[in-house]
Amino acid sequence: MKHISCKAIAIMSLLIGGIASHAESGVNLVIPSFTMEVNEEKTVSVELNNPGEQFCNFQTDLYLPEGIEIVKEDGWELIDLVYDRLTKKSRTEWSHTLDTESQSDGALRILVYSGANTNFKNESGAVVEITFKATKAGLYNIDMKNIYMGRDNSTSFHAEDYTCSVLVGSTDETALKLQGDFTLESLEDWSLALNENETITSIDLTETLDVAEGTLTTGNPNTLVYVAEGSQLANENNVVVNGNIENMVITDGHHFGVPKAFTAGSVSYTRTLGNTGWYSICLPFAASIPENVSVEKYVSLDVEAREVEFAPTTSMAANNPYIFKAEAGDVTFTGSNVVIPATPKMPCDRDFIGVYRHMSPGELTGMFALRPNGTGFGICSETAYSKPFRAFLNTKADVSSLSVRHLMDGYSGIENQERSGLRVMVRKHTLILSTEESVRAKIVTIDGKVIKERKLLAGESYSVQVAPGIYVINGLKYVVK
Repeated sequence: MKHISCKAIAIMSLLIGGIASHAESGVNLVIPSFTMEVNEEKTVSVELNNPGEQFCNFQTDLYLPEGIEIVKEDGWELIDLVYDRLTKKSRTEWSHTLDTESQSDGALRILVYSGANTNFKNESGAVVEITFKATKAGLYNIDMKNIYMGRDNSTSFHAEDYTCSVLVGSTDETALKLQGDFTLESLEDWSLALNENETITSIDLTETLDVAEGTLTTGNPNTLVYVAEGSQLANENNVVVNGNIENMVITDGHHFGVPKAFTAGSVSYTRTLGNTGWYSICLPFAASIPENVSVEKYVSLDVEAREVEFAPTTSMAANNPYIFKAEAGDVTFTGSNVVIPATPKMPCDRDFIGVYRHMSPGELTGMFALRPNGTGFGICSETAYSKPFRAFLNTKADVSSLSVRHLMDGYSGIENQERSGLRVMVRKHTLILSTEESVRAKIVTIDGKVIKERKLLAGESYSVQVAPGIYVINGLKYVVK
């Protein structure tokens, strides 16, 4: 371990206790964010960016997380000066000296100084190189604090603390929040490291110092990348800037998740169907229904009757599961200028739940999956699995299958029921009325004959048996078979 010399102590005193002054915008001391493998030794640059400024000294306290250490050689940390930014004074002597010392809080203080107050050359680039070794996989942060830069006129500049993210090996996290300086080399480094990770759904770069004009990708084409306004990130799709995405493409069969809501100018999702038939679907946006596609919403589940009811719908809400019928081939659902809300813990419509990740064998056991012919739901075995953007019935029904009843067009929608303050359920030969507020209900046949009229109190439920036919309840039509 090196001990800081008396000369270095004097320089530090000037840096910390000297005349403080402002610096030009963009002046900082950074370690570009990087990746490495477990047990790998990697040499990383500490870069001094000083546009429009001249400095001759600097110090910083380096804080390392457990899992990353500085390589030592003969008891000395492998920290070296980068001579491209120094001035050669003689054949063996350079303008600057490097000193390090451990601090009581666990930090390593790094001091680079010139006894003759010789300024660093140029206005950007590496001044020090540090060789790190990773001992444990994970996502880490390296911090630099107490950053001071000294000028040849004895004034100093106290720079902001800096944090850079480091990925060692792989990570199990699905939503990454990264910090630091992302150069073009850093973006390439991270993209290569994340190339086989198919579970990352978002990367937050909004608190980074800078992001170069490059691309950042993972093994998941649905990964959302959040960046600050003015970022130069060159990804073609799925980049959130200041709460907006210009173009969003959701790829079927890959994980998806939204940590923070945003607005999409355009969004699309395509499902390739091997056969004509019925399919389940759950999308994170309010979608338009494609031409020649029939979509139905979940209405009710009658466990005793072993029956599930679905009714036609003309709209699809975000994070709400549906079933749809379409011909074989590609079916594309789209949306324009739609809000993409934060993903709920469980996208669902009561017992009908949607999934946005791969469901492995065992996770669906006991749930019910839609049969391709649309006639019913079958119980999932322990070997059942699923791709994202599908939906399942999650019920404790002690049966192996549930039949599907497709209600006719004209069955009132949830919007109408909520607007009227009355909820109506249709069962075989029975109308079930319920309300959360006091309301008067009037049941009339299609030819105008009043069957029943009464006032329902808040929270009350009322059932009436009727013959098959079409009935009007508070101005809305219902079909009873």
